[in-house]
Amino acid sequence: MNATKLQKLQLLQDIMATGDEGCKQFCKDELAKLIKPKAATPAPAPTSDADPPAPTTTGADPPAPTTRGADPPAATTRGADPPAPTTRGAVPPAPNAPTFDDVSAKMGWSSPATPRMVEAPGTPSPATPGSAITTPGSAKTTPGSASDGLVQGSAPLYNRKNAAMFLNRLKGNPKRMQALPDDLAKLVRDEDSKSKAIDLIVAAGGDENELVGQWTASSISVGTDKEKGKMKPLTEQELIGKYGAVNAAKVMEEKRKAGLEVDDPNCKGLKLYLHNEWQREWTRGTEERSSFTASGEVRAGDAANVAQILSVPRRALTGPGQDDEDNVDMEEDPKPLPNKKPKKARKNEASGKEKDEDGETEPEAPRVEKLTPLDKAADLRGRALSKANHAGSMRKQLKGVSYATECLKEMTNFEQEFQAIYDQVDKLISELVHDDGVYLPIATRYLDIAKRYERPSKVANSLIRAAKATPKDPTAPKGSAKAKSKKRKAAEGA
Repeated sequence: MNATKLQKLQLLQDIMATGDEGCKQFCKDELAKLIKPKAATPAPAPTSDADPPAPTTTGADPPAPTTRGADPPAATTRGADPPAPTTRGAVPPAPNAPTFDDVSAKMGWSSPATPRMVEAPGTPSPATPGSAITTPGSAKTTPGSASDGLVQGSAPLYNRKNAAMFLNRLKGNPKRMQALPDDLAKLVRDEDSKSKAIDLIVAAGGDENELVGQWTASSISVGTDKEKGKMKPLTEQELIGKYGAVNAAKVMEEKRKAGLEVDDPNCKGLKLYLHNEWQREWTRGTEERSSFTASGEVRAGDAANVAQILSVPRRALTGPGQDDEDNVDMEEDPKPLPNKKPKKARKNEASGKEKDEDGETEPEAPRVEKLTPLDKAADLRGRALSKANHAGSMRKQLKGVSYATECLKEMTNFEQEFQAIYDQVDKLISELVHDDGVYLPIATRYLDIAKRYERPSKVANSLIRAAKATPKDPTAPKGSAKAKSKKRKAAEGA
């Protein structure tokens, strides 16, 4: 065994002592290759005209020539179809082709259910096929009932119990209370308005940003001037005492012309005059006004929908919800609205994972998503690019590892395969191809390559970490690193 093999053997043993399981397995394979003796190659037998030919069987296929180190040919049966030629890294044909639903589920493109419209507290859900028809006034829904925060065909999305827990946490956080508008913070602190605050939180779905965005309230000074009048029957003597004899005669004459003279039921022959007594009231006070603002794409027929869906009774901004005369169907939103809440706040609040009094964790509400074919293609392109960059990074780091030749080749092949998927999908996106059937085989191929890439990537990572942890060569002259540093500094100074 020469010095190079001895040095490589010593290096593999050092790596096995410091590496993880994947690295140890790789080193064992390399050691087996070094220790395994070479197979003796038989010399070709001399041929002459006198030598008899080798016995052959009629109809048998001649043996294929083999090359030293090459894989032996697969056994074939006479009359069978030849195996399809395959290349390194190609996707093997699956016996059962995956369906689009399977690929969408693995890629995370399919939503748990069809997009649905979230109803505000107290709003009756639209009638579904096969259900009883609901008529206005048949059954009223009150806040706190089982229909609060319902999503069509699912469990309660955000109930009043979650809203009460959210309200208590909000009160106990001074920084969050300080960030709220003054009038909204006053409403949250007021125990008498606790029910109204819970209604608002349920309508916002437990999202603090949406709650603040929906709430725009102002307290303004309001003055009202009211006039109240009523008719009071007066006798002739009462009119004289009120207006005097001369003016009383004019008033009675006007009452007769206006038909306001009636018989006195207490005494026949006497008349009563209906006198208009009025009073003016001036009051001052405060009035709370609430408004709701929303923005989005404008589509045909949205004007009537917005007028009823975003009305005050539906949004429950000023009180409990009421039944509307009819149900308005809204068009499906093409994309789910992003949750702009900070990551920490989303983790600690309104996540649907709070434990109730019995200690049971409530199920998290399904996230509604609807992706177009181009959205799915963009997601596939991004994933392929990420994998290609990861494989390229591994390839660059493995170049300096002398015993990682095979792993380096694998990383190069995987990088090329992921890059090919990226280029193919990017071209389809630039051509605006809106067909799920076109992206299905590409996504299937990506999933297969990504699955095969898992183990080699772990082995490559182990080799890179082992190479970084390998001790320095003891035979290297001392001070060589310092000498190189001095030369570099001298060159920079020059």
